[in-house]
Amino acid sequence: MTNDRELMLAFAGEILLGTDDDDNYPDWICDDCARSHGGRWPEGHVATFHEDTCGWCGESKDVTQPRDWGYPRAPEEAAHAAD
Repeated sequence: MTNDRELMLAFAGEILLGTDDDDNYPDWICDDCARSHGGRWPEGHVATFHEDTCGWCGESKDVTQPRDWGYPRAPEEAAHAAD
């Protein structure tokens, strides 16, 4: 079982170093989509939001980068996980 410290270090590494998953994500996602697909906002994390189109739901909302949410499962992946 991983602890919170290990999760935070892994998350920080993804943010600092990037991840191969960057190419599989839209530039921007909204809070609703991120949360509904398993995104987790780390305690104390700070990010910049702006109004734009969410790459998942297509609505104009406040959005930020998927990495800020720990790269949540893409909508297609979330649908398959429920099967």
